[in-house]
Amino acid sequence: MCRKEVAPREGGDGVDSEAESDEAGGLAVSGFDAAFYVATITATISYVMVTVLVSDPESTAANAGADLSIPILDRTGSNLLDPIFTLGVASFFMATAIALFATIQPQVNARLEQGATWFGLQFAGFIIAQVALQTPIGRACDRYGRRPFIVTGMALLIPTTLVQGFLLSSSLMFLARLFQGIAAAMVFAPSLALAGDLAGEGESGSKLSVLTMAFGYGIAVGPLSSGALVRFGFETPFVFGTALAALGTILVYTQVEETLETTVPVPVIGDD
Repeated sequence: MCRKEVAPREGGDGVDSEAESDEAGGLAVSGFDAAFYVATITATISYVMVTVLVSDPESTAANAGADLSIPILDRTGSNLLDPIFTLGVASFFMATAIALFATIQPQVNARLEQGATWFGLQFAGFIIAQVALQTPIGRACDRYGRRPFIVTGMALLIPTTLVQGFLLSSSLMFLARLFQGIAAAMVFAPSLALAGDLAGEGESGSKLSVLTMAFGYGIAVGPLSSGALVRFGFETPFVFGTALAALGTILVYTQVEETLETTVPVPVIGDD
């Protein structure tokens, strides 16, 4: 004799637990998905703010320059390379050096015996320092000149990149990334200011884009380089980045001159 199964009534004690689980699962959001949701929301807010609040000056179209070329050699001064091109190369080297860290998380965590939280702090340390110091360094370079900050920042990039290949402490790695962010802040904002000083009428967009384009390429090349070089030893990518930083320092020191006619001497500890 067959027995007829009776479906549980809705709202009764026999509510299908699997259905409840499926309903709950439909509302669940993983951390991986949430990161992209947040990125999408912030990008949308940025788009709306720029669309509503930002407009071009009336003179922009009238003053737009026709020459979009990027000179490599210095046509007006006594140096070999064009200063804006030199700053672009230095920005590329800087971005490559700071982005080496991005794609070797497993190797970094294994070497330092740490988890994902520490790596996240170290990765963010660079950004925290750079964002926090961009405005004060920008103001300072208007007073003391652009070149001292650029040269000092590139020089500071050398040791802060090299030590990352040899550190064995999570906290020291965080400090190294923090000081690397300071170095980047000292280079990026003053470089943009110096390029703006040298840009002619209607050329600011094309000239400044050399630096931003170079920085973007460096952010792409850095992770590719570290992924390819880390097989030869953990320190190898950072030695490579150090060599780029040293070359960038030499280029900036020899090929870039101060653009401000009047500057205040940089204060030194111990001076009266």
